[in-house]
Amino acid sequence: MKFLKWTALLLASAYLLTAGLVYSVQERLIFHPRALPPDYRYDWGTERSIDVGDGVTLSTVWADGPGEDVALFFHGNVGDNNRARYQARALLASPQYDVVAVDYRGFGKSGGQPTDNQQLLDDVQAVYDTVRAHYAEHRIHLVGYSLGTGMAAYLAAENDPAHLTLIAPYTSLVDMKNEHFWWLPDALLRYRLNTAGRIGDVACPIDIYHGTADRLIPFAMAEELVQLADGRAALHRLEGVSHRGAVRELRVGWLE
Repeated sequence: MKFLKWTALLLASAYLLTAGLVYSVQERLIFHPRALPPDYRYDWGTERSIDVGDGVTLSTVWADGPGEDVALFFHGNVGDNNRARYQARALLASPQYDVVAVDYRGFGKSGGQPTDNQQLLDDVQAVYDTVRAHYAEHRIHLVGYSLGTGMAAYLAAENDPAHLTLIAPYTSLVDMKNEHFWWLPDALLRYRLNTAGRIGDVACPIDIYHGTADRLIPFAMAEELVQLADGRAALHRLEGVSHRGAVRELRVGWLE
């Protein structure tokens, strides 16, 4: 009996220790930024710093062209705006769209560090407001890939853009946590990005692109989002395409 009690105590202690560790390092699990030096200069657009409060600015790159429409692009959880350049290269090559790429806190030349869900959402709203000051809102096309789909969907629900494109989206970060750490309580997660809870509030047309061979974010999550979108979303099945492969398939026509 004493052995069983000690075993239970050890297991409980290990569980609590693991839960505490995951809580404290969750930013390292979710975000994988690449920092750039302050004197770094982008060679594919004009850098603009956007004040998001608390003395923090976000680095954005504006690739301006002759078009009246703009694709506001939110990249995934790895890298910096140069990775966004690669991911959005088809848009950058098009005369139809200008492109604005966003680095989240701690990414590229953006200051600060992520701390919670509302901070992320307030930051991207500040970016959207800046873009809206330069373009008519009905000319703004929101494009999100992977992690960035949560931010893009939130903005589409809160504002009135022309179009929303989600590439390899998740239903929520809580659901993603449960894919990999189902045995840990949801309350540990400070980041929610609940696309499933907001997609029904999106008034503009939505196109969702997801690879059937995506091993990181299940294709079933895209199917669920389409069901929740009240008929405003079209699902484009990328047969045999992986998670990273999905964004490599990005085409100009996806924004129309």
